[in-house]
Amino acid sequence: MLLILALPACIGGGGGSGGGTGPLCVADAGADGDLGLGCGPTPTDAAVGQDGGDASAAGDGLVSGPRTAAQVCARWNADRQHLDEGAWNGNLAQCKPGILSDAARQNTLIQVNLMRHLAQLPEVLDDPDRNTTAQACALMMHANNALSHTPPTTWKCYTALGAQGAKTSNISSGPAVAAVQSYMIDSGANNAKTLGHRRWILSNSLGPIGIGGTSAQGSSCLLVIGGQGKFTRPFTAWPAPGPFPIQAMSSGSASIDQTGWSVQTDQINLGTSKVAVSANGKELPVVTTVLGQGYGAKYALSWKPQGWKSQAGVTYTVTIDKVGPKPWTYDVQMVDCAAAP
Repeated sequence: MLLILALPACIGGGGGSGGGTGPLCVADAGADGDLGLGCGPTPTDAAVGQDGGDASAAGDGLVSGPRTAAQVCARWNADRQHLDEGAWNGNLAQCKPGILSDAARQNTLIQVNLMRHLAQLPEVLDDPDRNTTAQACALMMHANNALSHTPPTTWKCYTALGAQGAKTSNISSGPAVAAVQSYMIDSGANNAKTLGHRRWILSNSLGPIGIGGTSAQGSSCLLVIGGQGKFTRPFTAWPAPGPFPIQAMSSGSASIDQTGWSVQTDQINLGTSKVAVSANGKELPVVTTVLGQGYGAKYALSWKPQGWKSQAGVTYTVTIDKVGPKPWTYDVQMVDCAAAP
């Protein structure tokens, strides 16, 4: 269990502990198996990343069009073998950020690209300079046993580079590889109004990213703001249309049914949109929330199941209205990849 003090939740970055001004943006205390997350990094006009390089700052790995459940589960089961947190050669007492092992960074990148693959988004690469920035950020979070996007200069192991990383990263009280799925669940009162961690990972603008972390019991930072991607399409949903692993719906005791399904777009204001969900010919009640603007995408909605939860073997039809001449309608086929051959 992660025992990080949960102060009143904030959206975006607050001041840090140890003399900073403003509220401290920290993780809620996690239940068993859950990782504490900070608030999603605060968006800026530049952060949306509509200017920059080619589709992904990587350019490959995009799989579009219909996919079978077997294909999706094959990718899920293969990539979820790569969960080892590797090693860290830094020193907390001496404020040496060190580096993560190649295996740790590669496994984190595999998990990020797995989530983007499920959403049919281009894969991304990491970048050495961004890794260095994220590493300085992770050292500060671990040294102070707290999470903040605006850490004060009084923090242990404070550096300007680490502060820049804190401002531009998803931050977690857990290690880098495991943090990725926790970002996609995005639990905690800090994140309910934005789902910002998830939205940054699913951003059209993402890439290249920075990966930083300390020990397997330490903290991590995933630098996501300032991407160069220019991928475009009307919307990205999570859980994604098509076959979707039921295993991706939860992490520890937290689940997407609790935090909310979501859709994000850079093109259409969703401020008046509503969501309807049905399965087996019956409408399923949901509560729709308009999310804060600019976190990985300009606009976003979430919706939470009321009195039902996602089940493997069930196909859910999602319809979102007031998005143009026709509503957006898509099917999510929940599949149990643990049962896949």
